[in-house]
Amino acid sequence: MTLFIGCRGGEPARLLLPEWQDAEGNVWLSDEMVKRTDDPLEKVLLGKYRLAYQRGKGSRKMVPILIPVDTVDALKLLVTVRPQCSVESENPYLFATTNSSDGDADGWQSVRNACRRAEVSQPQRLTATKMRHHASTYYALLDVSVKQRKAFYSHMGHSQSTSSAFTVIYGPQSSYK
Repeated sequence: MTLFIGCRGGEPARLLLPEWQDAEGNVWLSDEMVKRTDDPLEKVLLGKYRLAYQRGKGSRKMVPILIPVDTVDALKLLVTVRPQCSVESENPYLFATTNSSDGDADGWQSVRNACRRAEVSQPQRLTATKMRHHASTYYALLDVSVKQRKAFYSHMGHSQSTSSAFTVIYGPQSSYK
């Protein structure tokens, strides 16, 4: 999830069970709100993702977590099998560590271990930080509306200046071949 959504590595790992349950139940998006949505981009996003919020690292700001709907059944299963996987019942995290009442999974360690098993030649290049920068640079190349671009920068916690250095050199995607 970390690499897919371009978050800082610890954000999805620190998702609490109540935050997941809110996303699962669509509490952040009322039926009335969904009906009133006119923006085509928002309609697409509403159909493809569940929305969760959690506190950002060291701040009071709430960070949105977009959960692909095709992962919802797997996450439900993850919650169901917690007792069989030695996850303590009082552990508050969706991605809980085993045999610990208060730990969350370490996304970087999981990616590193997967890279090692897959014999990836340069696993140090696959980090959440590098993936966030890659996603921002790639997005800066796309020819998208100002509204879409602003929403993306807000989700990534970036400003346009953080992500647009590549665009300054090459221009938007539609202007080069």
